[in-house]
Amino acid sequence: MVRPRASAPVLRLEAAAPPAAGTEALNAQNTWERERTRYSEEVPVAFMRTWVPPGLFPHLAQGLLEDASLLALMREHGYHPAGGPRQVQAVTADPGLSQKLNTSPR
Repeated sequence: MVRPRASAPVLRLEAAAPPAAGTEALNAQNTWERERTRYSEEVPVAFMRTWVPPGLFPHLAQGLLEDASLLALMREHGYHPAGGPRQVQAVTADPGLSQKLNTSPR
């Protein structure tokens, strides 16, 4: 069985305040905000946004996360991530999101 080729390039990684639910869950006012698009066979299938407290990775860089697992990186640095709140939403693509997913805005 041939598995589809998957990738998840990082579109953006910068310091940013998380949304209210993220502030509460992470107990942090400031975080690294990472945006990436997941691809399967070069077709965009999902846009993802993740917040990470900078205390865990003060020198986090985009190159560390290119097509790499954030959870694996955390484990490599001695952290044992536990499940937290996740939100999956189907939304109408605005122009910014449609560009990230290579689709037409609605």
